[in-house]
Amino acid sequence: MRILYDRFLDAGNTPELFYRISINEAIDIIDSYNRRKEQSQKEELQKLISVLDLFGANLIEKVMMTFGSGEETRFSLTEYVPELFANVKKQMTKEHDEDDMEQKSKPQLSSEMQLYKAQRIQHAYRVNQERRRSNQ
Repeated sequence: MRILYDRFLDAGNTPELFYRISINEAIDIIDSYNRRKEQSQKEELQKLISVLDLFGANLIEKVMMTFGSGEETRFSLTEYVPELFANVKKQMTKEHDEDDMEQKSKPQLSSEMQLYKAQRIQHAYRVNQERRRSNQ
């Protein structure tokens, strides 16, 4: 009973609520909290995977350009290490089709500018994470 009570409180509920509801309701509330937490962790992981792919791809493209492998070379970690990015691959193909339509009308950024842009995105992400942590 003590473990259930502790988990109930960890889920952000009050002791008063714990004693007003049945054990099954308390278990349902804890399960719901765990599902929401797991979903938010999955979303966070998806964001981090996307950032990892972007940085890895830009770094590899820059190295390939440095060694003269060509200006038009595109590289994506999701193509070469698909087991790391199983769920992202499906999502990226949808987004890639939409991006292709948009990119045809926009000029291409240089690899240095893409790397700079990716670094700014990562910096903004870290700043926002720190801000969220400090607000909690």
